[in-house]
Amino acid sequence: MAPIGVVIAVGHVKSYLDSCEAATIDDLRTVRRAQAIYAEHNAGFFDALECVGAPPTCLKSYPSDDATGLEPGLASLETRSGYVRTLFRGPAVSSNIIAEKGVSATSIRSYAYVAVPSARLVQLTTVFRVQPSGLHSFCTDGGEALWYRDDGTMPPPIGGRCPAEQCKPMAQASTSPRLASR
Repeated sequence: MAPIGVVIAVGHVKSYLDSCEAATIDDLRTVRRAQAIYAEHNAGFFDALECVGAPPTCLKSYPSDDATGLEPGLASLETRSGYVRTLFRGPAVSSNIIAEKGVSATSIRSYAYVAVPSARLVQLTTVFRVQPSGLHSFCTDGGEALWYRDDGTMPPPIGGRCPAEQCKPMAQASTSPRLASR
């Protein structure tokens, strides 16, 4: 039988993992919402997170009082809540369309925003031998779905789209695959 201190520590680690996933999922939804708001002002095109986080720097016509809700930490792609984040840019908008429509010079047609567990988070689960349902990885793009995988990895998105055929869709109301399976 495991000592009570070990049982308590494992319980704290599981709780920590749940909170890391919930915060990461919330961040993915925030990025998706911010890209959608930005695209409304950019002829339907998405952009680099630096532009989405500070729209007037890339879009001169963007109203200065209309924020996208993307805080600097999300725009900088820093590791947050134990997850490493990456923006995979889809095809660039042609220079002809940029000139014709007056959109941002860094506009893209699609994107995929991916979050995978950091090495520190993986190490934490290894040290405490926590085997919840696996560490999850997440992906969102310009579509409505949020995708996840149970193995903590994410195949590279192609063309700025999540690899949906290799992932599971997450219910819109869910905060975490781990919490939803309880």
